[in-house]
Amino acid sequence: MNRMDKANPTFDGETLLEALLTNSPDGIYFKDRYCRFVRLNPVMAAELGFQNVSDLIGKNESDLFGEEVGRRAMMEDLHVMESGQPRLGVIESRVRADGTPHWVSISKFPLRDKEGRVIGLLGIVRAVDEVKRMEADAHFLATHDSLTELPNRSLLTDRIEQCLARAWRQQTVFAVLYLDLKGFRQINNRYGYDAGDKVLREVARRIRATIRRSDTVARIGGDEFVILLEGIQNEVNAARVAEKIRQSVEQPIDWNEARLPLRLAIGISLFPAHATDATALLQAAESAMYAARRRRKGYAVASPAPMGKDKAQGAEA
Repeated sequence: MNRMDKANPTFDGETLLEALLTNSPDGIYFKDRYCRFVRLNPVMAAELGFQNVSDLIGKNESDLFGEEVGRRAMMEDLHVMESGQPRLGVIESRVRADGTPHWVSISKFPLRDKEGRVIGLLGIVRAVDEVKRMEADAHFLATHDSLTELPNRSLLTDRIEQCLARAWRQQTVFAVLYLDLKGFRQINNRYGYDAGDKVLREVARRIRATIRRSDTVARIGGDEFVILLEGIQNEVNAARVAEKIRQSVEQPIDWNEARLPLRLAIGISLFPAHATDATALLQAAESAMYAARRRRKGYAVASPAPMGKDKAQGAEA
């Protein structure tokens, strides 16, 4: 025996396997051809909701969780073993005992003997909650305004398109309200951007508190908001909602020792009376908003556009 052999003890397969099972942050398990657990590590036992590994040996998912869960798991396991093809990185969502979501990535491999015959299954379960949280955060940032946490123009357009599809199918009416916060630039110039940010957050809060949970409010510009009201019967109902929003938003906001006055101009367009696509509905509501600004009225309702051109007719708040 040379010096290298003396310095390095021999590691048998069982020692290495036990070290892997004990120290791996992933859940690891082995099953036989009948889909019964023959070995697994403590992480996998905890993943299945058990404290003791011994409680799972010799059992399958049907024994542990009932026929419905067991049948689905067995079909997946048998497909891997009978096809000889692994099943890699399948993402699944589960619910913990406390009701919180839990995401895992599951890989399954056919387990072969020395002659190459499939004798069972190796499974590896990796928690990917942090990855899913990062994905969710990235998606939120891409679809929401960072200051108010309201949907942005991109998400608003998508929701209008969905609303259009339902309205065409069900022959219903919905409204788009375009809101402009008058005097906002003066607030920024006189009191600073911190005051302006507080105003925008408070306006967003007041609008959300006024409309239904099923409605959408989005911030699409510096001081511009859009509200999507589904299930509105006519422009009279839309005008009533606009008036409620105006009364809520136009309450002064305290800033240090000052009271910041707020005024809204609101434009209203309805599907299908004023437009039949998302872009045209937004344009019609925006044109009506400018009409409200010019006439110093709380809101204005768009009228059908002759020869493809939008105009607005005012309705005093």
